[in-house]
Amino acid sequence: MTAVADCAQYGEPAPPSLLMAWRIEQWGDPYGKGWMHWPAGMIDRVTIANNVYKAFKAYLGAKKLTDFTASNPAAWEIVTSVMNLRKEHGN
Repeated sequence: MTAVADCAQYGEPAPPSLLMAWRIEQWGDPYGKGWMHWPAGMIDRVTIANNVYKAFKAYLGAKKLTDFTASNPAAWEIVTSVMNLRKEHGN
């Protein structure tokens, strides 16, 4: 999650799970049979990466933090979770 946040916040290279999310948004299901036929765990990794990226982009683009947190509580929870992970790991 921190690598995805670093991509959104600092312009670091996108990790594979985020690249896959972007490819799916642009091109659709890479396996052609629906997500139930994807490799185990891939839907979770791709979804988490996409959610973290979008939450950080929304947070970084917010004009007023109080408005952002009030209108986007789930995104704020993601942002604070990643920030806490960074603190725990010294990033």
